[in-house]
Amino acid sequence: MELSQKDIRFLNFGYFLENSSPVELKFTQHDHYADIDYIEALKTAGELWISTFAARYAATKSMDQVVPISGGIDSRALLMELLKYKAGKDIYTFTFGVPGSLDYDIGNAIAKNYGTNHCQLPCDQSILSHDNANQFGRLVDYSCNLFLTPEVSHLRQYREMNIWSGTVIDVYFGRHFHDSEATSVDMAAKTFIRENTLSRQFKHLIDINALIEVLEIPKLPGCSLEHTIDLANRQAKFVAKHLLYEGYNFSTMLGDEIMEFALSIDQSFHSKQRLYIEMMQNLYPEFNKFPCKTSFGLKLSAPNYQVLVKRLSIKILRRLNANFKDPYVNYLDWEKECTESVVQRISSVIGYDKFSDLTDQLVKMNKKNGGYAMDILNVLSLRIINNEKR
Repeated sequence: MELSQKDIRFLNFGYFLENSSPVELKFTQHDHYADIDYIEALKTAGELWISTFAARYAATKSMDQVVPISGGIDSRALLMELLKYKAGKDIYTFTFGVPGSLDYDIGNAIAKNYGTNHCQLPCDQSILSHDNANQFGRLVDYSCNLFLTPEVSHLRQYREMNIWSGTVIDVYFGRHFHDSEATSVDMAAKTFIRENTLSRQFKHLIDINALIEVLEIPKLPGCSLEHTIDLANRQAKFVAKHLLYEGYNFSTMLGDEIMEFALSIDQSFHSKQRLYIEMMQNLYPEFNKFPCKTSFGLKLSAPNYQVLVKRLSIKILRRLNANFKDPYVNYLDWEKECTESVVQRISSVIGYDKFSDLTDQLVKMNKKNGGYAMDILNVLSLRIINNEKR
């Protein structure tokens, strides 16, 4: 079967590069920030974080407030800032995932500590259904993988509330920082493919020239091509699209000034998220009270050598123990859950189409060797999307 490059890119990346972004990301710089030193940058970052939050809260204070809580940096920072305005009992929180993962366990512990109105949203087989995928598709304009989501019925309770989201702001502050920089668009595109491909089966089919034609490539002095390409494409068209549901109210920290600041300062300040982490530790005395996913389940204040040992031990266990439950992964074990019967159930609702034989082939390959579950989920998503867009 002949696939278009648009389909191939979806099957590799899990979203359409032709998507529009639900938020406007700024790619501007200001000379005022270009030459400030680290101490001044740290002070300014904290001020911008607080002022951006205050403006968002002022616009939504009449609404109930919700913070999705994970094991990362952004969600706990948003909750701690919101606690300056409201008591924990008056704040709604939820955590999505699987027990034993850092996101799920840490998120639940934080919510319990602050006494919020908390809900645990399980990541279980209920999300592997055509009905849930189709409902989620409506929330994201059928633009991306439809199975990496909570059960939609669980989300509806938050529809009329204001949901706080740290979406993408962490990337402006170095979450995907590249210490080595590409010297050409071609090199940057190859890095983009390597870092963003979810597929085992379709990677070799990507036409890099066709990819470059659809990539948005902001060019800013001092910023690596990898960084701006990641922001303008994966973060804007997949991450934000996947998390900021249509018809729901979200408050993000993506204010014009804080984005401009992050792109204007010395980019070495973002290495290993140094500035971002230190800013949060300065702003919130209790920030290190809980372990963090960013530091592999240790507190952010843990010495670098301890974090390195923890990271290496997890890496070794991933390789040596086939049954190792990776605490860094907050989803189902797709290889085990994408069984032939589950896929057939979803496929039967979709009906026979040009991707049916390919789906069956991938199921057989996954059953024999493993490693093709994400290929299967992307193909099923594309089939549902094609049905709805037809």
